[in-house]
Amino acid sequence: MDEVTGRDNQIICQALKIAIPIMQNHSLSSSNTDDMERIFEHRSKGNRVEFPDSKVEEFLENLND
Repeated sequence: MDEVTGRDNQIICQALKIAIPIMQNHSLSSSNTDDMERIFEHRSKGNRVEFPDSKVEEFLENLND
């Protein structure tokens, strides 16, 4: 797959970091969630992945409350 933005891996990791907790709480398909976690682990190896902004991080923290 071709790199589109020069930051594709970072964007994919951020999207997965946001999506995985939502999927864990609201999806009946654990195999999809497991695959998403495996993709995140592979792509984030050796990279620090931060949330795009504090509002997203706050949303995810409140998701588990």
